[in-house]
Amino acid sequence: KSTILKNGDVIFQSGEKDLSTFIRQAYKNAGGNNLKFYQSSDLCKLGSVAALYLLEGISFGPEEMGIVMANAHSSLFTDTAHQHVIDTSGDMAASPAICVYTLPNVVTGQICINHKIQGENTFFINKTCNFGELESYASLVMENTGLQYCIIGWCEVWKEEYRVELRLL
Repeated sequence: KSTILKNGDVIFQSGEKDLSTFIRQAYKNAGGNNLKFYQSSDLCKLGSVAALYLLEGISFGPEEMGIVMANAHSSLFTDTAHQHVIDTSGDMAASPAICVYTLPNVVTGQICINHKIQGENTFFINKTCNFGELESYASLVMENTGLQYCIIGWCEVWKEEYRVELRLL
């Protein structure tokens, strides 16, 4: 909670318990300055910030990097908030700005846009985090496409709980 580790070392920590506030603090701390970040869902922000810290100082060509991620609840937390707006205020209150984040692959898509990644971009829905499966899939993709690097990871937001863990192959 409210802590970012890189290679086992704490690189950012906040006393803030609320994900929305914590993730904005972490983004600013990393030097993030894209105003579109603030329009994203918390799931997308969480993945984007983790990738920002993971890829800091790493150089790669756009077609040398891919990304393979997973979670258990897809974008259900954002989906339920979006549906609540529709249920309470009607269809006309539904915002395209929210609706776009009702797909989990927006997380990987946003990371690809932010870091100019043009390789593999896949998001799986699994009941549990299984880095062995993610690594196996990423290894196959790397062999068959010539990728030099691949981010694998778990990015989950469900109610008040959240977790992201990214690894660079």
